[in-house]
Amino acid sequence: MESAVVIIDDSARVWPLNKLNLIVVDRYIYFPCSRIQFGLPGPSLLKIDHNERPEDGTLAAVLSGGSIGFAVQKS
Repeated sequence: MESAVVIIDDSARVWPLNKLNLIVVDRYIYFPCSRIQFGLPGPSLLKIDHNERPEDGTLAAVLSGGSIGFAVQKS
């Protein structure tokens, strides 16, 4: 049985040796410290008790295949 690794991340720069296994998604800023780090005003999603919906959020879209194509590098 063959195995493969798929990386789902919002930063390609931390995966320079694994680009073939990487799916880059939009940054998801949930925690207050993340909003501060990126200089974004307003309350965090945690503060307003909001999260992405499981049926159509970023992770669901990536896992369903949507329109995203990627190559899997065998190890």
